[in-house]
Amino acid sequence: MILTQLCSASRIQTIIKTAAYVLATLVLLGATSRSGAAPMLEQIGEFTIPEANQGVGVDARHFYAVDNYVIGKYDKKTGKLLKKWQGAKSGPIVHLDSAMLMDGKLYAAHSNYPDWPMTSSLEIFDAENMEHMAATASVSSGARLHGWTGTTVTGG
Repeated sequence: MILTQLCSASRIQTIIKTAAYVLATLVLLGATSRSGAAPMLEQIGEFTIPEANQGVGVDARHFYAVDNYVIGKYDKKTGKLLKKWQGAKSGPIVHLDSAMLMDGKLYAAHSNYPDWPMTSSLEIFDAENMEHMAATASVSSGARLHGWTGTTVTGG
């Protein structure tokens, strides 16, 4: 059987375009690997960080390792722990799972995982002194999603 008997004309066009893109990508990758260009990313260090179980955020000089109710602030060059925020094991912050830094603040997604109904918040910390500044809250009682689901500012 020929291809036109197995597929519609539009499907054949899609297959041909996809094959062309794949071939072009392979050609470009082959040319790049032979060009002698230096890798764009270079590993500059490796550290064993106990808090790095849920996420890591970075700024110009530091990285911030996140675990359920702990955030460690580390020097990027040495891996030395500089400051640490630690909540109580019993809450109210029980499951931090990410970090993002912007304008001197660390934003961390938080949920009450694995409890039900799910609730989530965005916890805000001062990145300099690692003090908890505020939280935003959202209750998500119908969806079984893991992580942050929305915002309503509730703190200062």
